[in-house]
Amino acid sequence: MNKNLLLILLGLAACQPSDDKIPPESLPPGDSGGEAVDEDGDGSPTGEDCDDTDPAVSPSAEERCDGVDNDCDGAVDDDATDATAWTTDSDGDGYGAGTPTLACEAPEGTVSQDGDCDDADARYNPGAAETDCADPNDYNCDGSTGFADTDGDGFAACQECDDADGAVNPDATEVCDGIDNNCDGITDGADAADAQTVYADTDGDSYGDADFPLVTCERPEGYAERALGLRRRRRRGEPRRHRGLRRPRQQLRRRHRRGHRRRRRHLLRRPRRRRPRRRRLRPRRLRGPTGYVATHEDCDDGDGAVSPDGVEVCDEVDNDCDGAVDEPDAADAASFYDDTDGDGYGDPDAMSLACEAPSGAVTDNTDCDDAVININPGAAEACDGLDNNCDGDIDDGVLGSGLACPASSCADILADQPSAPSGDYNLEHDGVVSVVECDMDEGCAVVVNEDFESGASSAWSLTTTTNCGAFSTILGGYGIIAGGTLTATWDVSDYPHTEALVSLAYIKLDSWDGETASAAVDGVTFWSEALYYYDGAEVCGWNRGYEGSYDERHELSATVAHSADTITVSATSALNQDAGDESFGIDDVRVCLR
Repeated sequence: MNKNLLLILLGLAACQPSDDKIPPESLPPGDSGGEAVDEDGDGSPTGEDCDDTDPAVSPSAEERCDGVDNDCDGAVDDDATDATAWTTDSDGDGYGAGTPTLACEAPEGTVSQDGDCDDADARYNPGAAETDCADPNDYNCDGSTGFADTDGDGFAACQECDDADGAVNPDATEVCDGIDNNCDGITDGADAADAQTVYADTDGDSYGDADFPLVTCERPEGYAERALGLRRRRRRGEPRRHRGLRRPRQQLRRRHRRGHRRRRRHLLRRPRRRRPRRRRLRPRRLRGPTGYVATHEDCDDGDGAVSPDGVEVCDEVDNDCDGAVDEPDAADAASFYDDTDGDGYGDPDAMSLACEAPSGAVTDNTDCDDAVININPGAAEACDGLDNNCDGDIDDGVLGSGLACPASSCADILADQPSAPSGDYNLEHDGVVSVVECDMDEGCAVVVNEDFESGASSAWSLTTTTNCGAFSTILGGYGIIAGGTLTATWDVSDYPHTEALVSLAYIKLDSWDGETASAAVDGVTFWSEALYYYDGAEVCGWNRGYEGSYDERHELSATVAHSADTITVSATSALNQDAGDESFGIDDVRVCLR
């Protein structure tokens, strides 16, 4: 019993609270020994929150495009929920195509508007205009074109008023059928082939006035199909026909019998007292005077073409009596187009109908940019990256003439300008524009053109030149080269090409004995010949008036398939004597690529 009591007392003593505190230095780093600290109240403690002063920043926050690491992943504006989708805009028309890239800032060469159906041609994009309904191209990328002829009548849908009916088109004949057959904007007009002529009947007697005809498909109220003025009139002096005397004998007999019966009934009738007769009052039918009607809506009763039912036309008259003259709904109103830039050409998208041209409007509708006065069908094309003359092509006719409109090759310039002269043009390769000489007779870029008059370039294996009489300065020559080789290699990587046109002059000096002369491109011989000369040949370089007259000049040329980044031209001989005895040289070396 005493042992148990002692154990209980020892246990109670062990459970008593202690006044000793755990020293802070013994706590783990970041542990205050109490509850976790969250300064901004966003649910993430200071040790996990990368900015505990901003409740919008925490490991559980969504990344936003705001220049801040919202989700504390160590990256700013990555995988942002409000990132923009950017697509590549290769043709620079403001619309992109391809797989979009999500980013807060636009990557280089991208735009936020997609939907470009041909990103290699700036004419095609969702914002392009389709002004020529006969053009079968889908410029605005909506899956349709302005051109369509569903009914097969030869007129495009934009040129007629019902492309589902082949009998309806601008060349059709208008008839009275409730359809605008000829697409003139008027249904069953007066020009209908089967229209009838009716006449104004102001007194309602079913006979109209021949002076006021109306050609119409449907007779309006107040008109008659017959006109008094069209009846056969009695000629002057012609006796009137008495209707009662058409059959005189029969009618006289009838009258005699009727009179006899009346007298007999009168004699047999008893006299009777007459009563006063009461007159029955009947409603009287009012009829106006001849030439009058019950309405007063006609605004010019002296003109049969003017009435509330009249058709308004451009004639400075209020034909339909609506109080307005020559309004835009006139049957023959013309189409006018705004000319904002005042160049005489109108905007096809800004059309209005009127009898006279409104201020600032013209009848033309071919301006492709009505905000710029120098852009219209009559303007000259300029080298500025714009379609100045509105023909649908940019910089056509001036391609390669300046830095703003470089061509990719001399052949492209020749295709754009078939009569372009040879000379210097601007060509672009890998984004770099440079001035290149173009041979427009061959459509190629001249990359090598050496006449050696000022010496030879360092590209040649031998740069020594000599003056050889009538042949002037040449590479090599008498006293310089005999059985050797003249060769040069050039870098042509800046000129995309598939062919090389190589030409040079091979000059034989002094008396050859059948030795072989040859020329090659990239080690492939394109000319080889055994050359001779006879006794008495003069050596080039002798100081005589006829020096060089016994030497030969061979004009060589070759067109070879070539697309490499370098090209090598060489000339050689099989001479076996000293250069002072017999020799050769070359002149006018030219390499043209296309």
